Amino acid sequence: MTALQLSARALDAMLGEWLTDGSAYRALADRIGLLIADGRIAGGSRLPAERELSERLKLSRSTIGAAYAELRASGYLHSVRGSGSIAKNPAVDQTEPREAPGVINFTQAALPAISGVDAAMQHAAQQIGPHLATLGYEPLGLPELRRAIADRYTERGLPTHPDEIMVTSGALQALTLVARTLLTRGIG
Repeated sequence: MTALQLSARALDAMLGEWLTDGSAYRALADRIGLLIADGRIAGGSRLPAERELSERLKLSRSTIGAAYAELRASGYLHSVRGSGSIAKNPAVDQTEPREAPGVINFTQAALPAISGVDAAMQHAAQQIGPHLATLGYEPLGLPELRRAIADRYTERGLPTHPDEIMVTSGALQALTLVARTLLTRGIG
């Protein structure tokens, strides 16, 4: 996984109005900790170097160092000399995913594969050989796939010919094709 590198400028913009009447290092640590806790700074993101951030915020380097030390002590930052400081959320166990029955994990954008996917992938891997000699792109979709889809529609009572089928690479391509077909530029 590639970590996000936050520049001092980007962090400054995210901080907003953070300076309070209390100590600057604690206010800065509190604001950065809040940004990490609520996910605006993703776990694994590399924070700017102390020198770069002190120049951007016009604070002493010792103030930035104290803020980073506060974040390390509270579990929001992991630093390695010469490698920088990495944000981490202590409320999220990043080492082992927790699974509870009946609970959906919304931190991931995909569910585990349903049964049968493994066998289908192995079957597909065995069938791919002849397609490797081609460019790998069929504007209307693989003829075999179009034929299989047409046969499926025909079996279900809708007589369909493979020439009536277009297989897109995803929903966005399909929506783009529909929009280009139905919409006219400058109207609407």
